[in-house]
Amino acid sequence: MQEDEIPLILERASDEPENVPAIAVGFGLRAVQDKAASEVAGYPVFKEREYVSLRVPGDKNTHSFRPSKEKDRERYPKAYAAFKNRNQSVTTGLPIEHWPQITRGEALTLKAMAIHSVESLAEVHDGHIEKLGHSGRQWRAKAKAFLAQAKDSAEAQRLADENRKKDEQMAEMQRQINELASKLENAQKRGPGRPRKEAEAA
Repeated sequence: MQEDEIPLILERASDEPENVPAIAVGFGLRAVQDKAASEVAGYPVFKEREYVSLRVPGDKNTHSFRPSKEKDRERYPKAYAAFKNRNQSVTTGLPIEHWPQITRGEALTLKAMAIHSVESLAEVHDGHIEKLGHSGRQWRAKAKAFLAQAKDSAEAQRLADENRKKDEQMAEMQRQINELASKLENAQKRGPGRPRKEAEAA
């Protein structure tokens, strides 16, 4: 959900006096990519985070759109209650509309069936698959194959990264060994050095 899609209501902050005018406030969910989860999965994984939009009516330059905090929920309880009462689904994984293996129309069809991610499509039970229509089994098979391939790719990438790090460590150890060997060789070429002056005088 983008900022301009969040429903706003007029509300005065609970900690503001009566003479302070109300502002337009709204809470909503926004899909944000989880980089750590994406790296593990091998494909973009999104998690919906709660955002708050604060706007001053009549002043287009004074507004805020950011992840919500507990203080925001306490200051604007009416707007937060309106948000919680809306039927909003929380999606974790790859949103179905971002999956290139189906059309936008198919994605909308699946979302209408409460399937909002590729992961949830892959987990549809046999007892419900027929409700998705004649393409249901095909969609589910594609989803499972996609996730399996992504998992294999992520594991291959993890192993490649581990091997690269090991190679870098070995190269660094070899560099240090070569440096020590060079110092030792130079020390042997110089010999024991000149005797001290006291020894020469004796």
